[in-house]
Amino acid sequence: MALSTEQKAAVQLSRLFISRCSPGSYLTRAISTKSTPDCFRISLQVNSGPPVKKVHVDHRILTPARQEKLAKEREKLMRRLEKNAGQKKPIEEVDNWQLQSQLMTRARWSVITPEAQETRAVLLRDWSRYRFIEHKKVNKAINIARASRDRALLELQKESEELYQKAIQPDKTLTPYTFKGPKHSPPIPGYQPEDGFWEDATPTYETPEELKQFKI
Repeated sequence: MALSTEQKAAVQLSRLFISRCSPGSYLTRAISTKSTPDCFRISLQVNSGPPVKKVHVDHRILTPARQEKLAKEREKLMRRLEKNAGQKKPIEEVDNWQLQSQLMTRARWSVITPEAQETRAVLLRDWSRYRFIEHKKVNKAINIARASRDRALLELQKESEELYQKAIQPDKTLTPYTFKGPKHSPPIPGYQPEDGFWEDATPTYETPEELKQFKI
């Protein structure tokens, strides 16, 4: 016999009951909506502890312990300054990193004319063609030298196997190769560097048209 919706709801509500979870917990009851209780217990209310009174410390008042701590910090700072007295601050730390990150957006690039672009394109094509021809010549010379070496070794092997084995041994005097030379470019003999000059580029704004910008 099929049950109607109202009868099904009544059966579900009839399963709501209150049962004891354990013989000892007579003050705790569990509520369940199933045929068998799940023993859900309601825990006791846990309140927060009493508020702790905040102690206001006036840092302007120097206690003996605080005075001793400040004295140690001053001594430590003085030792650090004396240790780094001869060291100069790097330029990287002086620069503004925010401006450094905006150099590409702030830069005002010069406008290249179509004639200059065409000239650069022609030079680039000529340079690429020259390098390609040079690369082919170098590869051809290497291949010719390698073929000549192989023919010479083949003829040597026909004449004497002992000499051939000695010829194909690596030359240990070539590797490893070390070289010790001047670390700086040698000075040009008799060269006298030119003295620099200072040019004042401050605008003067002396003409009436320039002074009109400032309403003078």
